[in-house]
Amino acid sequence: MERRNKKGKHPFLIILTIIVVSLVGIILLISNELVAPVRQTDKQVTSLVKKKVGLTSIGSVMRFTHGDPQYSVTGKRSGKDVLVVVSNKGKKLQVFNRAKGVSKQTAINTVIKKSKIDQITNTSFGYYKNQAVWVVSYISKANHLVVKTVAFDSGKIINAVNTY
Repeated sequence: MERRNKKGKHPFLIILTIIVVSLVGIILLISNELVAPVRQTDKQVTSLVKKKVGLTSIGSVMRFTHGDPQYSVTGKRSGKDVLVVVSNKGKKLQVFNRAKGVSKQTAINTVIKKSKIDQITNTSFGYYKNQAVWVVSYISKANHLVVKTVAFDSGKIINAVNTY
């Protein structure tokens, strides 16, 4: 009698395992499909930048949505670190020498020094109001989303938006 009860439990465990594995597989497939357009756009942007700007290596691709949608690519050209802003659906490319402005970490540190931050949510590089900027988004200690714009050339905070 004990043997039957033990055997009776196994089909339940097998069915439960199949359901869990199926759910995990479905979640992975859905998340892969959701991320596919982003990966495709990143590939197109990096290809365009390599071709038109002559980058020899690519560091990262950032999306910049402060104003018109843009993409920023970090990389090397002629041995120098550069930031490339791609805007107007790839029709306009602007190249900035990283050594001539503040770094991403310096922009973050500037915001941290002057703010009560709980968590940094995003940092991106772009071109806004006729200047190169870093945009640092964070959750404040008061649980508000705050977006601060830091000038690339001076490192000063030039704009702040606080949500409630």
